[in-house]
Amino acid sequence: PQFSKSQFSTSVYENEPAGTSVITMSATDLDEGDNGVVTYSIEGPGAGRGWGLFPREEGYGEEG
Repeated sequence: PQFSKSQFSTSVYENEPAGTSVITMSATDLDEGDNGVVTYSIEGPGAGRGWGLFPREEGYGEEG
């Protein structure tokens, strides 16, 4: 896949209301079928603790 940037980073204030957009990412893949599917994840210190709090818009790359 080709991403619009080589790395994405963001911060979230603890008092942000639910539904606030946290980050928008963009990637394209010229492969067809399952090989062309791009998935996103949150990584880094403590990432697993709050993962369920950030719904993903599948196919759009928007977190939260």
